[in-house]
Amino acid sequence: MVITGVDLWTIDYDSITKEVGSNPTEKSRPQNETFCVEIRTDTGERGVAVNRGGGESACKLIDDYFRPILEGSDPARIEHLWQEMYDALPTARGGLSYMALSGIDLSLWDLKGRATDRPVYDLLGGAVREELPCYVTVFPNVMESLSDEEFLGVKIPTKALPEDGLRGLDELETKVARAREFFGETADIMIDCFMDWNKEYTVRAADRLQKYDLKWIEDPLPAGHTVQQYRDIRNEVKPVQLAVGNVEYGHRSFHQLVNQGAADIIQPDIQWAGGMTEMNRVGHIAKPMGIPVIPHRSNIYSCHYALARHDTPYVEYMLGRGTEVQPVRPAADGELVPSDGTITVPTKPGFGIELNKSVLNRFVGSE
Repeated sequence: MVITGVDLWTIDYDSITKEVGSNPTEKSRPQNETFCVEIRTDTGERGVAVNRGGGESACKLIDDYFRPILEGSDPARIEHLWQEMYDALPTARGGLSYMALSGIDLSLWDLKGRATDRPVYDLLGGAVREELPCYVTVFPNVMESLSDEEFLGVKIPTKALPEDGLRGLDELETKVARAREFFGETADIMIDCFMDWNKEYTVRAADRLQKYDLKWIEDPLPAGHTVQQYRDIRNEVKPVQLAVGNVEYGHRSFHQLVNQGAADIIQPDIQWAGGMTEMNRVGHIAKPMGIPVIPHRSNIYSCHYALARHDTPYVEYMLGRGTEVQPVRPAADGELVPSDGTITVPTKPGFGIELNKSVLNRFVGSE
């Protein structure tokens, strides 16, 4: 079997009649722009992926640099192809290149599953549980509407900034107190800081919120070169945990965080960090240290990964501004949606999704 074509699409925003959850808009930042991939082979087997991250820019990169590597190659050699694509961009191993690589890698895993008639989680070693518990990420002003859906907990984004001082901390405390009230005493409560804090503000917030049994503070510092600061913060905010890694790219970054004691929980984004191939590497780094891997954001790919990993006991369902449980990725037919706070992954070959081409625009550079 050899790859004969790589087709690419971007989102046609005009065709999306209902925007739900945290779906990106046409004015969103590039990391939130979706692109889609379909890899075709000479035997008729195919693999698809919907990757939220990179958008049209990722398509251009794939078209120029990855297509010549892929076409004519054996799609079963996923590790080899990953390395070839990585080596093709020696001076650009950052966000966009990893997002582009992620989309291709995920489509190769989907193709392998379809060709062998097995779900991807089976290729990863098989399911270790029957269903996946979820926590919900939702904005504070709508979180009450999700409090009866049996999620194991809630994560609320915060807009508090260090320059807001005590006023910002007061407002954040009010939101966390309301989350505890709505979701109950046994629920996990987490906050996402969007990498907008510094060390002092993180420590002060943890001290203020510890009485609400806050489980973790997520990504308080800007990504990159923060290992020492995170290690210091981690020691100062216990028993509140530190969850980091949303915007880290590649296993080397996670190796530093894990092996230098800079995180309690790591959160790679499978659509940003390098796809399933790199996600597996990150998991192998974290496992000997007993650090859970809780993938960033909700998507079918994270669910397949989590289903095959003992050290990923639950997943995120990111609803954003949505007020009811529903699909939030219009480009994917077959998206998984929680029911009673859990997700059941079907046994369909590959990842079990198809592209919803009614909301896609074919990338003009595709053949």
